Amino acid sequence: MIANSVLKILVVSDGEDQRLGFLRLPFIRALKFAFPLAKIDWLVAAESSGLSQELSPLVAGLIESIELAPQLTKGIARFIKPPWQGKHYNLCINFLSGGANDWLAKMIPADLRYTVPEPRPDQHPTELLLALVSAITEQPSQANLQIPISRDAALLAGHILRFGYNYVAIAPGLESGGLESRGQNSQWPLDFYAEVALTQFTNNRIPIFILLGDSTERFNKLSTAVPTALFPLQHPAAAGRGYDLVVAILQQSWVGLAEDSLAGHLMAAANIPMLSLFNDQRALTRAPWAERGMVMLASDFAEEGGGRHPLSLIPPVNVLNSLEALIQI
Repeated sequence: MIANSVLKILVVSDGEDQRLGFLRLPFIRALKFAFPLAKIDWLVAAESSGLSQELSPLVAGLIESIELAPQLTKGIARFIKPPWQGKHYNLCINFLSGGANDWLAKMIPADLRYTVPEPRPDQHPTELLLALVSAITEQPSQANLQIPISRDAALLAGHILRFGYNYVAIAPGLESGGLESRGQNSQWPLDFYAEVALTQFTNNRIPIFILLGDSTERFNKLSTAVPTALFPLQHPAAAGRGYDLVVAILQQSWVGLAEDSLAGHLMAAANIPMLSLFNDQRALTRAPWAERGMVMLASDFAEEGGGRHPLSLIPPVNVLNSLEALIQI
């Protein structure tokens, strides 16, 4: 296939919640980078998809259409008037496999078909998908394509945060859950975040706290501890806005710090250097996929291995050193 041709690409998805949608975003970016003129249709064999909901502002300029087709999972109904009837594609990438799905894949009118294999237990799903793009293009995949942010979101981000300053984005996790229910062990102490923020002023940088969800308690504590820090998402103009504004704000930052949380995936989407804090080796398969990213594990600071160790084991000094290293990249 010729990269600069106007190709028609169909991706048949098995459905993605918000977390999986973020982990598939680098794959979408790599596919669009490899075939910049391609029209990509995303067909979802499920009742819902995070890409058509919260993440829709982030894929609006990358995917031509997203269609929900739950009938593709329902017995003989999947073979009756399939969504691709009357269409033809140059390339089809299929997340469905096994049993009747294999027959279904053969029915898709496409010049080339690829089925996404199951990842190894220790393999990050994004790594698997980027390897697939490399196999298709016979070139190294490039997942750092800038997400096309709307002009409105970009202008609003510039209104909330003045351009030209050295911002460091810091995202404490939710008090009671992020992308999934999480306990105290999954939260780095707010005092540690405040220490990291205060240190930034000595390096002529401005800390900005990215507080998602119910932020009242965290805002009250952090604004008291670091009164000169900025809280862009608590700006009145940010109320009710989507993830595109968050990404536009993050794109102005030099570096980001986050736990296993939604904010971390938004930092990866913004393509900024970032440090992710995780409890244990589960980070191998669920951490945000960042081109310039580092992961720090609480288990590396535990006296005994195994189990989920509290993030509070990670010393602020190690986090500060890692952030400095990322800024120098």
